[in-house]
Amino acid sequence: QRLTAHHKENVQLKFYLMGKNLGLFFVKKVCYNKIANLSGQKIPLLLLVMEVLMDSKLTKLKHDLQEVLDKEEIIVDDVVYEKKGKFNFLTITLDKIGGIDLETIVDATKIVDKVVDKSNITDDSYIMDVVSKERG
Repeated sequence: QRLTAHHKENVQLKFYLMGKNLGLFFVKKVCYNKIANLSGQKIPLLLLVMEVLMDSKLTKLKHDLQEVLDKEEIIVDDVVYEKKGKFNFLTITLDKIGGIDLETIVDATKIVDKVVDKSNITDDSYIMDVVSKERG
């Protein structure tokens, strides 16, 4: 791995496996810090690359969702893919200035579903949750 550029929230990494260039990926700095902390340790590189690829797909999905939901003045706050017990979850957190009601979430879910289907983030089965951002 070789650091090639910095961005405000992302780091651009070039990955090599057995001399082959796997490509250039934008990785959140948090994920990059995890990679840097693992430097020198024996870790399954394939799992690390898979995590970076998923992070890249989720970043693109968040961008694509925001483009579509901008028309509805809905903010895509977060997109998370995680395993909980036996199940995989794709959780998309939405918000809106002044708050977001249940009817808006239901309408947005129909839009989100189409974008997520096109994104093809994984071949694994998962449960998609579209939720509102909690207010404190």
